[in-house]
Amino acid sequence: MKVACIDITDPDECPASNAVGWVLQETPVGVQVSTLADGETGLVGGTSYTCWAAQFDTYGNYKCSATGDGVTAALLNRPVVNAYPGETENQVSVTGTDSATPNQGTTLQVACVAFDEGCPAYDAPGWENVTVSGQPQQVS
Repeated sequence: MKVACIDITDPDECPASNAVGWVLQETPVGVQVSTLADGETGLVGGTSYTCWAAQFDTYGNYKCSATGDGVTAALLNRPVVNAYPGETENQVSVTGTDSATPNQGTTLQVACVAFDEGCPAYDAPGWENVTVSGQPQQVS
């Protein structure tokens, strides 16, 4: 059995049998789907999608579930950050810690900005990968 999801605003039809975004489900436990049926467009937390299941035979035939199931993609869980004066001049010691339920497929990073600025954009310069969640590291 395989599963795939489409944008909820698309027509309410099962994805084509040759869609590259079908994800193999080998056990009764759910599988993580991170892209639409096109295999390229990533799912966005807080956005609604329709997901389908299908069975494929060795002759290229498939049978889709009678209906899709609407779902909203999960938002990222918030990590925790603590910062202290650094051990080296002109640096701070920053500890980034994964949330209690770590986000799958993400990289934990930390960044420091001037006191009155908000969180930097995801693509702003200055983000540094956290080497070990919960362990302090020096940021200049």
